[in-house]
Amino acid sequence: MKILCISDIHHLEDMAERINNICRREKIDVVINAGDFLSASSARRILDSMQTKTFVIYGNWDEKIVSNNELVSVLSNNIELFKDYYFFGVDERFMSYELIKEKARDMPSERLIFITHHPPYGILDLAWSGNNIGLMIYREFVNEKRPILHVFGHVHESQGVFMDGTSLFVNAAIANTKNGYIVKLPELRVTKVKL
Repeated sequence: MKILCISDIHHLEDMAERINNICRREKIDVVINAGDFLSASSARRILDSMQTKTFVIYGNWDEKIVSNNELVSVLSNNIELFKDYYFFGVDERFMSYELIKEKARDMPSERLIFITHHPPYGILDLAWSGNNIGLMIYREFVNEKRPILHVFGHVHESQGVFMDGTSLFVNAAIANTKNGYIVKLPELRVTKVKL
């Protein structure tokens, strides 16, 4: 399965056409968008135009994400099975470590894709200030559960990929670089693409 990982579009509505073009060219099976559109109207215009199955979560600037597109699933603390993988999207405003653990309890790690807006503490979370600003509850969860893939954004300056044992971490914040990442599963092969 090929997954296009993106986050932090920040009103860049022309990204929808670019994303759709990449999905066609690269034969992408699913898009993961880790939030931060900055407005409900911008989110709706982008998501309504998606032509590939898309999982999206709320970012810290998103108050409402709605789409009439049947290909779009807004994951707010729920899990959806797609092509034998479990896509688990967390809305951190309404989630605790105990609830995250409970929701994913029966999910096999090698089939679990964890989607958050903020990074886990200490992984691709270094801010301009030199401080790690990721969330410890995510670090505890990924250390214990070891999902095959964790996609997030938020910290634009730490965009990139990191492999830690069996888990691949992707900070897909595109706002500064306009780079996205294609992840091929189960191989965990990553390709950076310009959007």
